[in-house]
Amino acid sequence: SSIGISSSAGSDNRYGIGDTVSVTATFSEIVNVTGAPRVLLGGLTAKYATYASGSGSTALVFEYTVAAGDAAAGGLSLGSNAIGLNGGTISDSAGLSATISHSAISANSSHIVDGVIPTITTFTSALTTPTNLTTLTYTITFSESVTGITGDDFSNTGSATDCSFDPGTDSGTSRTVTITGCSGGTVLPEFAAGGAIDAAGNTGASATTTSTTTITRDRKSTRLNSSHEWISR
Repeated sequence: SSIGISSSAGSDNRYGIGDTVSVTATFSEIVNVTGAPRVLLGGLTAKYATYASGSGSTALVFEYTVAAGDAAAGGLSLGSNAIGLNGGTISDSAGLSATISHSAISANSSHIVDGVIPTITTFTSALTTPTNLTTLTYTITFSESVTGITGDDFSNTGSATDCSFDPGTDSGTSRTVTITGCSGGTVLPEFAAGGAIDAAGNTGASATTTSTTTITRDRKSTRLNSSHEWISR
């Protein structure tokens, strides 16, 4: 028999969480399958593509769905003789056991597995507090390059109201978030769960994430009155 990875990882060469990896084994004659034979996937830890279809033909398809935490940065491979019967059978029309030995397939960068969701590593501001600045800035940094981030992914959990958020250019591992329009009160921004998307299409972070920096915005300022006295307003 011969074997190969028959699915496509798409233009980014990456399988993300929920994507299906397909392996096709080809035989010299029609074979029939009982049970759930499987193929050990190289590059992952004890993960198998399980028989899915093809009984009564010369080509058997085995499938595996990528789970959270799976990672094969160098691409998937198949070791020699990776087909295991797993209590099932693969036999020809006469009932004789099929030969399931095959050569190894080297790791292939067209079949990278990325089941790791992006996480937030830091979410801070360097501004001093309290402040009467009308524009505040925070920096949020992710574990990998992400896209899909908009102002709607942010909200203020502090007491200030009417805050607007602008995360700027949507690329790279970090964003400088500009916050404007806030009333007086505390500003403590939060990033929504699943607001960021990595190259494999995985969304993160897995839960809402609140900044570690609280800024108190004091809208009071001072001015000189007609009697040349400084007053607050």
